Amino acid sequence: MSAWVKWIHCEVAADQVVAFAAAQAQWGRLAKLDGFVGQIGGWNAVVDADHEAESQHQACVIGLWGDADSYHAFMCDQHDTLAAANAQERTYRSCTTRLYAPVLELPGSEPDPAQALQATGWLRVAHCVVREDREEHFVNVQREVWNPGMKAAAGMLGGLFARATSTPGSHPRAAAATREYLVVSGWQEESSHRHYREQIFPQLRQRACPEDDLVSLRGYQLRPLPEWRVRGAG
Repeated sequence: MSAWVKWIHCEVAADQVVAFAAAQAQWGRLAKLDGFVGQIGGWNAVVDADHEAESQHQACVIGLWGDADSYHAFMCDQHDTLAAANAQERTYRSCTTRLYAPVLELPGSEPDPAQALQATGWLRVAHCVVREDREEHFVNVQREVWNPGMKAAAGMLGGLFARATSTPGSHPRAAAATREYLVVSGWQEESSHRHYREQIFPQLRQRACPEDDLVSLRGYQLRPLPEWRVRGAG
């Protein structure tokens, strides 16, 4: 199933890592909400050499919703109550959230992206800002180059390719899309993704020429924490 993707990225000070993790583990109450599909997350394993201390404490969370209206209803009616109950806002230095509308599914060994992301042992997230005149090409390359290439990789479970709505927190139906995209891929384990990066990715990159399409690209990798996983009731 295609799903709307909520991307949550928090900068957490070293002395607040334990408190943040404990608060994040309390979001299990999402499971009973209408339209909620699932949520996974963990700590970013990609170290930025220019900001090493900060990069080691980046919490990354992916939430999946069946439709935009369910997500909007949650944000309006229940989010603040749940957030207040675990006092998580006291445990991070900054938090960025963004909703992304589904564009393509990333095929893999699991039957749909929701099952793929719940089963994944290693998650890769790429945040892409695309040049104004290159969006059509960027999407086509994802469909025709990256998707078949990743599907053929051992240990690729599946994922989602999604486009951001324009204003964080706004109703997605009322917001024009931006040129920001998220590529979320789930892998059986870290070694599966490493083999793909070393043996398959270079040839795909040569065909895709992403530097022609992108203004910027930032990547995140993480091992999902079991206590941060939430499965939707449906």
